[in-house]
Amino acid sequence: PYNAKAHKAHGFVLSAQNKLTRALQHYEKALELNPNAWDVLINMGDVHEILGHTSDAITYFKKALNAMNLDQAGNTNHGRPWRASLGAAIGNKYVAQNNMNEAEIWYRHVLSFAPYDGPATRGLALVLTQTGRNAEAERICTQFKEKLGSSVCTSPQSNLQSSEELDK
Repeated sequence: PYNAKAHKAHGFVLSAQNKLTRALQHYEKALELNPNAWDVLINMGDVHEILGHTSDAITYFKKALNAMNLDQAGNTNHGRPWRASLGAAIGNKYVAQNNMNEAEIWYRHVLSFAPYDGPATRGLALVLTQTGRNAEAERICTQFKEKLGSSVCTSPQSNLQSSEELDK
């Protein structure tokens, strides 16, 4: 009863069985025992998203990203490799809600610590294009291609890639 990992595992099994309310209870217990368990926070976000509670899901994903930023002594699985992916995914969720201001903030946040992250660059270019800033979108896509030798964007004239393709 006092093991956060056991509650996380139980919650995961319950969510796989589509017992989502009970899964959330176990995830909440895991978070009581370890408030910075970023993997539990992601699972909470996933369950809330399945339940159609998009705002709650985004809140949990943001908390997970913050928890990943914490240095946890002795924890070699601290989530840093997934920070950019999670941040870009948060931006994608805002694009899906047609909240381009928040999406732009999140993509730019990711690019502040992962300057050549493909999904964040692609997402930001999409937002810039959809908000009429085609020249800026083209500039960041060109910089990405010049730096890494490959493109993550299509041309702004073809309206970049759609928001459904952002998660690829």
